[in-house]
Amino acid sequence: MKIAQVFYGYGGGGAPNVALTLTKEFKKQGHDVDVILINEPYDNFIHEKCDFKLKQLRVNQIFLNRKQGAFGFKAFFRLLKILKNNQYDVVHSHLFIPDLFVALSQKLFQYKFKHVVTVHNSVRYHPKVLVNFLFNKTIFVRCSAAIKELAAKQKEFVVPNAINFNLYKPTNSFKKLNLRQELGLNDNATLIISVGNLRPQKNQKAGIDMIYELKNNYKQSNFHYLICGLGQEEANLKHYAHKLGVYKNIHFMGLRDDIPDLLNNSDIFINCSMWEGLPLAVIEAFVSGIPTILSPINEHKIISKQIFKNFISKDLNGNSFALSVMELNKQERLSHQEIFDKRSMFLNFYSLDSFITSYQRIYEIK
Repeated sequence: MKIAQVFYGYGGGGAPNVALTLTKEFKKQGHDVDVILINEPYDNFIHEKCDFKLKQLRVNQIFLNRKQGAFGFKAFFRLLKILKNNQYDVVHSHLFIPDLFVALSQKLFQYKFKHVVTVHNSVRYHPKVLVNFLFNKTIFVRCSAAIKELAAKQKEFVVPNAINFNLYKPTNSFKKLNLRQELGLNDNATLIISVGNLRPQKNQKAGIDMIYELKNNYKQSNFHYLICGLGQEEANLKHYAHKLGVYKNIHFMGLRDDIPDLLNNSDIFINCSMWEGLPLAVIEAFVSGIPTILSPINEHKIISKQIFKNFISKDLNGNSFALSVMELNKQERLSHQEIFDKRSMFLNFYSLDSFITSYQRIYEIK
């Protein structure tokens, strides 16, 4: 098969990670796979790392150079030409502008490729009128059962996102990072970590509130919150931490390429999101064996029903997360390996093999 994966660009987040996983795995199977990036290249090390890896795999990368925030008419016309010249069997797009560009191309010029769209969020971003008219030939794949059906013309599928378990399983091969020393903390400091883009949806503000509650209402000053990621909310979050007087307990780690090591060397993982699709960072945390505390959204409840050492906070606020931390702190402390062993039988649903097999069947639908 000749396949194109179309998405915004290389950066943090589930959508590009899903697209890149599909690219690498189908390329390894001998398929001809191109990556089409809608936006201008991002100025970060993840872009450089992905670019290097795909060049090693001899994956063709095509940049349409749309400026962020613009509709991107020039990028759209470049895409038209690329789709016309390459005769893809499958064009798989991720998130709204890539989805829109591909569907519009197919509608205007009757291109014969199969258009597959992965829906990455439970908050609907494909308007019904477009689903009925523009996306009428599109196969929609929801990344979680928590995402409602779109009532599309074609059959819809649910394929849970997946990760490479071997990268995250608790093993002796992880770097023994001395995070406490690196951050200037004492050996008894408890490290609470979150991973995700810094935007309102991810609600890291609740994590900062959690630290305030732990410090002021529970008289626990030895908890530290590690925020991994970049995004538009960074300055606001830093200002908020200063305002609450907890800045010394909040550590902005930036964009990291050593998340498995950070999870392995931290004590608690939290996800405070107000909505999700199927959060890969949470699955990574489950596999790493770190105790987890998740916001009470349906997307979290569905994936964590039988997960050992997992708490669902009562609410989206900092006090609820602080209460869960205190409850967890009362329990017997187990190693990441012991926790993973009790979780492992419930995690196969998110294995890479199942994920690739499911998408292969969708790509091969006649």
